[in-house]
Amino acid sequence: MLHKRLFNVLLVFFCFLFLITPLLLLEKGTVLLFINKNHSFFLDGVFKILSSIGNGFSIVFIGVLLLLFFKVKYAFQFIFSFLIQLFIVLMFKEVLLHGSFRPFKYFGSNEGAVILNLVEGVKIYNFGSFPSGHTATIFFITTFLALCINNSIITFLLILLSFLVGMSRIYLVQHFFIDVYFGSIFGVLSSVIAFMIINSYKIPWYNRFIFPNVFDVFARTERLTTPKFR
Repeated sequence: MLHKRLFNVLLVFFCFLFLITPLLLLEKGTVLLFINKNHSFFLDGVFKILSSIGNGFSIVFIGVLLLLFFKVKYAFQFIFSFLIQLFIVLMFKEVLLHGSFRPFKYFGSNEGAVILNLVEGVKIYNFGSFPSGHTATIFFITTFLALCINNSIITFLLILLSFLVGMSRIYLVQHFFIDVYFGSIFGVLSSVIAFMIINSYKIPWYNRFIFPNVFDVFARTERLTTPKFR
C-alpha cells in the first residue's frame, strides 16, 4: 500500500519533470529572458503571491497544524523532510556552489547588459542562485501532503501548484530555470526519503498526539453536554 502511494506521487511528479526537461538544453538564461518579456501588472501580483507560498511561513503553518491535529508520526516525518531539504539546499548554496550568480548579477556582469523587468516590492539578490530554496521548500511540502492524502487528483493539483511557485521564482528574476528544476528534485527527494525511513519502523508512540486531539476534545464535550433521553 505504501509503495503504491509512493509510486503514484512520483509518477505525477516525473511526468511534469519529463515535459520540462528539454528546457535544460537551452542556453542559460533563455527561459528567464522569455518569461521576463511577458510581464504584466496582473502577473506581477499573481507570482508575488505564489512565491510567498514557498517561504518559511508555510513550513511553520503546516508544522503547527500537524502538532495540533495529527499524530506524532506525521509531525516527525514533516520535520525530518524539512531537515533533509534544508541540508541539501545549504550544502549547495554555502559549500559546493557558494557565491553562484543570480540572474540580476549574471546579466549585469556581462558586456551589453540585459535590461530586466523587475517587480516592485521584490528584493533582488545577487548570490546563492543554485538551487532555488523556495522551490525545494514548496516541493517537499506538497510531496509530503500528497503522500499523506493519497489522492491522485489532489496530488496532481499539489504538484502543479509547486511548479507554478517554481516558475514565480524565475518570473521575479530570483533564479534560473536550472535552479528551479533541481530545487524541485531536491524537495521531492527530501520527502520521499523521510517517508521511506519513517514508515520502515513501527513504533507505538508514532500514533500518539503531542497535544490532545482538538476534534476528540470537542466530541467529548458534546457527549458530556448532550442530555440523555430514555
